[in-house]
Amino acid sequence: MIQRAATTFILFYSLTVFAQNGGAGMETVQVTPKEPKNETPTTITGSGSSSSGQATEGQILKESEVVDFNSIKELLKKDQLEKEVVKIEKVVKTEKKKKVEVKKNLFNIPGDEEFWSFFSEYWLVKNAPALKWEYQHPEYGLEETFEKLLEKFGHFEKRFKILLLNTTALYHIALPSDSSGVILLLSDPFIKHLDLSKLEIALLLFQDFLRERMGQFRHKVETKELRQELGKNFEGRALSAKIFDQVLKNYDQVIFNKGFSFQEQFELTRDMGNLLRSETTLWTTYIDLLKKLDGIVKTDNKFKDYSKIYPSPELQINWLGIKTGPR
Repeated sequence: MIQRAATTFILFYSLTVFAQNGGAGMETVQVTPKEPKNETPTTITGSGSSSSGQATEGQILKESEVVDFNSIKELLKKDQLEKEVVKIEKVVKTEKKKKVEVKKNLFNIPGDEEFWSFFSEYWLVKNAPALKWEYQHPEYGLEETFEKLLEKFGHFEKRFKILLLNTTALYHIALPSDSSGVILLLSDPFIKHLDLSKLEIALLLFQDFLRERMGQFRHKVETKELRQELGKNFEGRALSAKIFDQVLKNYDQVIFNKGFSFQEQFELTRDMGNLLRSETTLWTTYIDLLKKLDGIVKTDNKFKDYSKIYPSPELQINWLGIKTGPR
């Protein structure tokens, strides 16, 4: 038992001294504890022999078996620093990638869904002096009537903006926007001169809305060059401004000069007839609207160009199978 205690003490003492000396110079440790009577001192040498000539297992301390705590601390510190370096490098790499993406996105051309909304608004701002849409006018309450008409025919949650214009340079039209929206332009002097009811105005706007959904306006102003660029990125290459200048010119041509073809007007009138014919009130109101338009075109020179844009109210009435008589 005393022998075991001595061995334990020697092991503890050796570890302590070894750690203090950095593991050097401890190949042989000799400790002579206070000896009890009739006991001989125990000597431990680096060769593992004792004075009694017997080797005791577990009493040999080799340098390679002792833990160097200082070295471990240095390794831990180094490992932690390396982890931090890896973490920082990862963050830097991510931030660089983000900056590259942000820079690249500056050269994105809007896709089909976003482009037309942006471009129609751009055309409006560019033509603000001629359109005169910033003026004081009474509230007609058209939004509620028009929304009810849309919902009646299944067009729910559609975003629309009705813009009244203080000019007769433009009578009425719907400009393309995104898939859930539309911009409706309406001449205030025009509807006043016709003395249109709120429902008649709503039907006139609905006709324009339907034309826009049929893609008639967009088809006439879009160019092949624009179609090829929509939704693409032009980083590292030149993008010709002529593409967009041409689309602006096409807007002007359709709205102020050329308007729509007989075929386009026929298709629109056919679709309006199919929707309204079973709705007695809406049907008769729509026919009355067309008759008023026909009358103003034939009797007032201020509106003689109306049939050049929308050919023609008289033809629309005939296409619907309505006989016209003297007004």
